[in-house]
Amino acid sequence: MEKTNKTITYLGNLGNFSYILHVINNKIKKRMKKTIQLLLLFLAMSLTGFAQITTSTISGVVKNQKGEIVQGATIHATHEPTGTNYYSSTNKSGVFVIPAVRVGGPYTIHASSIGFKKGELKEINTSLGLTENVVFVLIEESVQLKEVVVSANKTGIFSKEKTGAAQQFGRRE
Repeated sequence: MEKTNKTITYLGNLGNFSYILHVINNKIKKRMKKTIQLLLLFLAMSLTGFAQITTSTISGVVKNQKGEIVQGATIHATHEPTGTNYYSSTNKSGVFVIPAVRVGGPYTIHASSIGFKKGELKEINTSLGLTENVVFVLIEESVQLKEVVVSANKTGIFSKEKTGAAQQFGRRE
């Protein structure tokens, strides 16, 4: 009988040990769960911090007097208080976009294209995170283009004997 009692006592100790392991395992799982939840919370908070918008956008369309789109027009916007310049051009639909401009204003915006008088809009103000839409109507004008003359002189810079890269060294090198 002594052997049986020792075995039962031993199994009883194993039962207590497994119970202790079970309790410890549950505590670790709860702490890990809380830690992971906190990490996810901090990650979400940091991502929203990066997602803050601090600029605005200016966009619009450029048309002629007949309401037809003007492709390839050059757009120049100037933030008057700081003198910051922004540039864009119209696409094949006559639309332009100037992203990430300073909030506020006023802006002076010019639109120009060959065959049209330069258009100007003044006192344009932008709002945080919003797009300010403008419409330019350019007036056609006849433009007499001047002759362009391209000339060149033959110099001895290029030669048949020199076909690769060259480097000159002075006294210091």
